[in-house]
Amino acid sequence: MVKDIRFAFRQLLKQPAFTAIAIVTVALAIGANTAVLSLVNALLIRPLPYKAPNQLVLLWERFPPQGLERIPVSAPEYLDYEKQLTTVERIGAFNYAAYNLTTGDVPERVAGAVVSPSVFPLLGVDPIKGRVFTKDEGAEGRDDVVVISARLWHRRFNADPMIVGNKISLNGRACTVKSTRSSQTSGKPIPRIIRQRRQRSGPGFTSCRSRSSDPCAPAFGFWFVR
Repeated sequence: MVKDIRFAFRQLLKQPAFTAIAIVTVALAIGANTAVLSLVNALLIRPLPYKAPNQLVLLWERFPPQGLERIPVSAPEYLDYEKQLTTVERIGAFNYAAYNLTTGDVPERVAGAVVSPSVFPLLGVDPIKGRVFTKDEGAEGRDDVVVISARLWHRRFNADPMIVGNKISLNGRACTVKSTRSSQTSGKPIPRIIRQRRQRSGPGFTSCRSRSSDPCAPAFGFWFVR
């Protein structure tokens, strides 16, 4: 066995180009397998860090005659579902967005989302500090509230507990921080900045009537629990 190994090494040293190609090929193969296995583990094996993750469903709409098999739900449609669905425990809406976060003189572009008040109870997510959104804060004029991730709380605000109740600027709009959420949910689908979702017609409906067939209404996907 030892002689065979020595012979193999001598052969490899005699052909450095072939040896280099072989080493690179093996390294790439191992890296690719590791990446695929990590992806499978994250998406298929490891459960989502939410309450009863096997009961969470992402809802889309289909319009086969128009060739549309998977499109987001419009805001008016969501409000109709919220009132009429009886086969689910709770329904919530979210829409990813990006914000210019300004504290002091240092602006920063951060990932975020606008959500309905029901999203956090639906996911079973408890904040580290403060509280999540209330139903009343879904009303127009009371939706300037945010929840920030634990990661952003530590990195940008040095884990200052006094940030809860204070205001931060998002896209030039003053918003009150209501809580910092658990680091267990700091990844997708819930990003760093969570803003309240306005439930009724607002700036997004300025030029359109708020009705289900309205093509101008903003669209977003949403989660619900069976």
